[in-house]
Amino acid sequence: MDAKDYKVIIISPEDKDNNLNGGQTVFLGKIEENISHSEIMINYDLKTYGDNSIFGILNQGYYLPIYPAFFLTEYQGNIVFLNISSRKSSKQGLLYLPNDLSDIQINVLNNLAKELKGFNIEINKNLFLDDGLVEGTQSYIVCDGADIISKKNSKKRL
Repeated sequence: MDAKDYKVIIISPEDKDNNLNGGQTVFLGKIEENISHSEIMINYDLKTYGDNSIFGILNQGYYLPIYPAFFLTEYQGNIVFLNISSRKSSKQGLLYLPNDLSDIQINVLNNLAKELKGFNIEINKNLFLDDGLVEGTQSYIVCDGADIISKKNSKKRL
């Protein structure tokens, strides 16, 4: 499976209530499919978390991808990667990190970095809502295939 072929990649935390193993990786939405990143994430959230889904209580009008990525990250503890590449530009992605990461999530993300070599990635962390807008800390990297996150930062607030 080539990560570059998918619009959304989700790396789950350990979540026994929803039958998720830590580091479980889900590749969603082929690049050539005509479905938005937001729809992909909302559908995943509703299917995976069911009655516990934040989208079960929110207005379904949250179609900017930052909102479903924020809720999957901050409320469910997932790492979310959005492939926003176009055929005309270089490879680009948005990475959303929860405040607490497990060692296994970090290992899986760092292994994924090998497949994302050459991507320009915006890393978003320390996310919060401020008057309905998602805020946080951004940094930028050109992925060279090396580790994105140092393992010594695991289980700590980034």
